[in-house]
Amino acid sequence: MKILKIIFFNILIFCSLFAILEVSWRVTLTIKNYNIPVINYFGKTWYRMSTPELGKFDALLIKILKPNLKIVNIDIPRYEKNSSISSDQLGFRNNLNDLIFEDNNKRILAVGDSFTFGAQVSDQSTWPSCLEKELKIKTDNAGFGGYSAGQSIRKGIIESEKRKYSHIIWSIYFHDFERDFSKNLLILNDRGNLEFNNKIKKKTEEIKKQENLFLRYIKEYSFIAYHFDYKLIPKLKNSFKQTQRKKQNKLYNEESFYGIDYLLVERNIKFLLEEFNKINIDKKIMLYQYGEHFKKSPYAAKIREIIEKNSNNYDFLIIDTADEFLKYDNDKLRLLWFDHHTALGNKVVCKYIVKKMKENKFN
Repeated sequence: MKILKIIFFNILIFCSLFAILEVSWRVTLTIKNYNIPVINYFGKTWYRMSTPELGKFDALLIKILKPNLKIVNIDIPRYEKNSSISSDQLGFRNNLNDLIFEDNNKRILAVGDSFTFGAQVSDQSTWPSCLEKELKIKTDNAGFGGYSAGQSIRKGIIESEKRKYSHIIWSIYFHDFERDFSKNLLILNDRGNLEFNNKIKKKTEEIKKQENLFLRYIKEYSFIAYHFDYKLIPKLKNSFKQTQRKKQNKLYNEESFYGIDYLLVERNIKFLLEEFNKINIDKKIMLYQYGEHFKKSPYAAKIREIIEKNSNNYDFLIIDTADEFLKYDNDKLRLLWFDHHTALGNKVVCKYIVKKMKENKFN
């Protein structure tokens, strides 16, 4: 009985100390980020034991958005409160504008990754939704979270063959070009030329780490456990990998893109630019998106340089959102994103697209 009491009191003391540390850590994070109103550290963490599945397997694109999807009051980390995600029968994210379009000869196709899809915001708060409302032109949001640059282009090719579009906007987040390598979306054929991979196999869905239910539950409700797993452990692993690469003379540097030789990256970009140019849509726009790292990324400038060097012979309108965001001071910038653009950030992107389209007579 005495041993049980000792165990009980030790557990009680441990839980009390953990609770104090948890509250202290949340307060510390709140103070550190007090001037970023989109962040809230009092509630669940940014980990979920389960999240709703938005996509389904596709033999050409790996995944596409499920058609006729409807999720309200979603519980996904970092999303706006009371957000909704829905799609139409064609598998495009809904804009929820309820407009009557006077010019049926114009229709915009927006392709890209989560920045196009509108991760973390509700249907009506994406930049394609705003664009549709501003221009009064039907806009199909074909973005999907995690898409590579190649998946975005291929999505544009597929949809442009189904219906007539007057405009296509390819939203580029510079990391997307690495995803083509990691997803093996672009391959060399027997003649040594690049082509899209047509042998994509359905993979079983990734299972959550082999953790017991208690650990997963703790990570959903404890920022200490979440940050330990999400930040500290990856840093230790990365430090170990960097040490190994240094020994092998393979340390990431300015001459490589996430460890990939820039010559290979440029080869892929040339191919995608050519495929983008072939799409049977008259007005083509490339939209550069950066997220919060638009001032700091060591890769963005290099990728942008490669794109512009190889797109000179094509009639593309290039819109660089950094030109607009650089006008904002730090206090205003903090309102515009939280991993992805906030509703206000998407509005800034949308208004800038409209401005550049009108200036270049692309509307």
